[in-house]
Amino acid sequence: MKKLTKTKKGQVLWSLLVTSMTWTLVFSVYLYDQNRRKEIYESINLLFKDNTILEYGTETYNPINFIKKASGNVSVISTKVDLNQVGKGKITYEVEKENITKTFTVDVEVQDTKLPEIKIKKEEISLYVGDSYDLKENIESVVDPVDGEIPYIEKNQINENTVNAYSILGDVDFNKAGEYTLTVKAIDKNGGSIEKSFKMKVNERPVPKSILANVTYSNNGPSADVNKVKELAYSYLGYPYVSGGSSPSGFDCSGFVAYIYSQVGLTLPRSSSGQAFYGQNILKQNISVGDVLIWSSDGVHATHTGIYVGDGVMIHAANARKGVIESNINSWPQTLLGIKRP
Repeated sequence: MKKLTKTKKGQVLWSLLVTSMTWTLVFSVYLYDQNRRKEIYESINLLFKDNTILEYGTETYNPINFIKKASGNVSVISTKVDLNQVGKGKITYEVEKENITKTFTVDVEVQDTKLPEIKIKKEEISLYVGDSYDLKENIESVVDPVDGEIPYIEKNQINENTVNAYSILGDVDFNKAGEYTLTVKAIDKNGGSIEKSFKMKVNERPVPKSILANVTYSNNGPSADVNKVKELAYSYLGYPYVSGGSSPSGFDCSGFVAYIYSQVGLTLPRSSSGQAFYGQNILKQNISVGDVLIWSSDGVHATHTGIYVGDGVMIHAANARKGVIESNINSWPQTLLGIKRP
């Protein structure tokens, strides 16, 4: 091989030197850029607010609202949140600064903080012993603000797993006077529950005041031939009952009494209420043949009459099915308001 001349040798060395310096410069620039990018990347930050809770049933939301502070331009990459389902979700953000990006993820939670709303009609209900009442009648509405109307179930169906239902807890003895507390419990689809109470007062039923209360009693003799009254009353046993009737073609109760007495010369009022105020007031222990018995189906008003014929028996036009019959006055199923002697 030919030896390199000094000139050529110098040229080669110079070329190597230039190449080495170029690569050194390129590498230095690369290292500088990497360090710069690293510093920028590390300086990128995204701070979130303390509250990252979303309300169940919300139609929409803005993920940017969760950001407290950002050191660059923020964009949302992805959201994995179901507003119609209580639980956790994630939102991923990208922050850009000087063409360098960094991703951040925040955990969010969907919560149902809106409890059902219970509206009742009355805070307190008052009734009498023996009355009946459907407790659901006092419930105006039970509604969840998101999911709407909540259905009713019986209280024995309520358990720890019950959702989307309401019931009325507590018992009322309608046959016993007292004050009872009823609690309406409503549970929404997500297990949130609320209660509201109302009172039920069961009062002793007042003793009705008869239309014949506070009357003056006497025991004078009858104004008519009572034996004839008894004989006539028996003679019409089996005759038909006709509402508004007062003749042998058909009697109602007061029509029968008025007709029998008309046959012995006395004119009695045509109605039961009128007969209740006609004649002497007689105590039960002084009852006698021919006396008119005043009966009531409500303990207050005269609703039925009959003629006493002795031995605890009356003859009367009972009803359309039985017609004119005789009945034991101690077993007749109405209240004896009074006894009148025409």
